Amino acid sequence: MAEVEREFIHEHTLIGLDTAAANGKHGGRPPALDDDQLAVALRRRDASKPITAIARHHGIGRSTLYRALAAPPTTSPAGASNSSQPSPPPGARTRAARATSA
Repeated sequence: MAEVEREFIHEHTLIGLDTAAANGKHGGRPPALDDDQLAVALRRRDASKPITAIARHHGIGRSTLYRALAAPPTTSPAGASNSSQPSPPPGARTRAARATSA
């Protein structure tokens, strides 16, 4: 009986997550820097400003800034496939992966 209830909860959780994703809602912590702030940080780094000063300017830690600077850009390069579905973020589990890892 408990297994049936657990499976019911699991299915409804997946439905809720899929519905939220379809509405543009994604769980998790928001990014520390948006694309504009990241562009400013990149320009300041290219101008040989100290990482500590750049991080302080944006109100984030140095390790957060290093992580953001090392991440691949969020925009797709010209000539990339224009899929109607955006690619999931790194480490995101797909619906198929969630269904098999119960």
